[in-house]
Amino acid sequence: MTSTYFRLNRIENGPNNTLYVYPEQDEIMDATDMFDLLEILKEKAESIPFKMIFVLNGVQFYLTKEARNLYKTNDAANGVILAQAAVFDSLATQILVDLLLKLYAAPYPLKPFRNLEDAEKWIQQFD
Repeated sequence: MTSTYFRLNRIENGPNNTLYVYPEQDEIMDATDMFDLLEILKEKAESIPFKMIFVLNGVQFYLTKEARNLYKTNDAANGVILAQAAVFDSLATQILVDLLLKLYAAPYPLKPFRNLEDAEKWIQQFD
């Protein structure tokens, strides 16, 4: 896999047009940050839309309300991500994200996991 960085977030190409994002430190991102990250992801992807797996083991990655709404409100962001999995090493975090997803409907399939293998199996259904 080839790596690219957005700040301290390592981005790697995986199989079948799947991008892996590995944040390497705690981070808060606003809408401008997310738009910048999205542009890098679009350049890195083999095609649009792409699949994405965020691997957040041991790292806190917080999105402001504006950042979370970017994919709903910005035409340039619509239709870019086909599906997203997020990997957390904490069961409590996974449960919290499950609850948040019931309140905040992502504009594409989005599911939290406790391990990378399960996330990869799930995201393959979008090939």
